[in-house]
Amino acid sequence: MISDGASVRTFLIADIRGYTRFTQQYGDEAAAQLATHFADVVTESVQAHGGHLAEMRGDEALAVFASTRSALRSALDLQRRFVEGESDHPLPVGIGIDVGEAVPVGDGYRGAALNMAARLCAEAGPGEILVTPAVRHLAGIVDGITLHDHGSRRLKGMDEPVPVLRVETPYQPAPLVQSPIRDERAFEDRLSERIEAFVEANLERSLNFGERKTPVINQTGESSVRRDLSELTVAFVAAAGGIALLVLLVLAIWFIFHLL
Repeated sequence: MISDGASVRTFLIADIRGYTRFTQQYGDEAAAQLATHFADVVTESVQAHGGHLAEMRGDEALAVFASTRSALRSALDLQRRFVEGESDHPLPVGIGIDVGEAVPVGDGYRGAALNMAARLCAEAGPGEILVTPAVRHLAGIVDGITLHDHGSRRLKGMDEPVPVLRVETPYQPAPLVQSPIRDERAFEDRLSERIEAFVEANLERSLNFGERKTPVINQTGESSVRRDLSELTVAFVAAAGGIALLVLLVLAIWFIFHLL
């Protein structure tokens, strides 16, 4: 009988969110320290749960487990360590897990489950752990771990939407680098105040115009009513155009915020 060496393995992939922006803002030395801390935390947790750290690439780690339950426990432990650890920068990390047959190739593995874990990791937000139904099926009930249906997602390289589950975690890590654009609430508040001030300034002219009873003729013979009507029309057009531009700007930034 010929054996290809394939065996069932559970793959866990973890990736630091915002690492590139952190490097740009704080420099290579700070980024190297962050990556070293990340590697230390992953190594300790994976080994403590019976896994093997198969690959480490800066801000991304691949761990392999013989037990699906151990992989889930390690993932939850990792998110706890990333947030509650002693680092100056709590790490916002996304984690993806899948299980299936894989073929050993050199120091690594090849298989659909490994690819799926990578896709789920890319989909996971900071502090999230996303897994497949196969993980839930093999792990069964695990004390201290709750899985929630997370809908079907269109993942890169997949022809059809993939059902995804999310591990319940209490950890909400802050971004490594706070972006002004991503501070959505503060930005919307400031923009709302500016729009309100802009509208009030341009409509005040119409209120003043309505209070004027008697037309005044200037030295050129032009009626003040006609002049005010002309200026009011220009003000309304400018206000409408400005408001429309600001609304389009808000929508554009909202889409950017939710798509990144």
